[in-house]
Amino acid sequence: MILVGVLMNNYPELSGRKILITGATDGIGKELSLMFAHTGVGLILHGRNPERLATTLKEITEETGNPDIQTVIADFTSLTQVKAMAEEIKQEVAHIDILVNNAGLYPKCKVITEDGFEQTLQVNYISPVTLTLALLPILGGKKPSRIVNLTSIGHCFVWSNIRDSQARFFGG
Repeated sequence: MILVGVLMNNYPELSGRKILITGATDGIGKELSLMFAHTGVGLILHGRNPERLATTLKEITEETGNPDIQTVIADFTSLTQVKAMAEEIKQEVAHIDILVNNAGLYPKCKVITEDGFEQTLQVNYISPVTLTLALLPILGGKKPSRIVNLTSIGHCFVWSNIRDSQARFFGG
């Protein structure tokens, strides 16, 4: 809680702002959601698991008393779900001031998504870019907006048993 207090005292005025945080059910996303909820901003929390998202919403609402928190569900391994999530958000809110692309994963094995991409690439890069592009029409407005992309050093670690299937596909 000390960190939240320090950060809240050093933040610019955020009242009236709307913030979307992907991957908000645990880790950095959950902590950011909690911190921003303390400032009283309007939040949209994203998660892929409805039960975990409901639990996160309940915990944050009870701790902060912030009534302006919505949730959206989408699995970033499906571009169809990401696009549907963007459309749902555009129907519900007039603008987003801050988009925090935090959702990510680091699986133990190679998985190809229904869209034909390696799962890590899709969840950590393709889906956040797809979401950002779809939300551009409502990012900002009268006030400056921000897009924050969180990542990790996970890309530095390679499994020796995974070959570049895209290179093979294109003759490499």
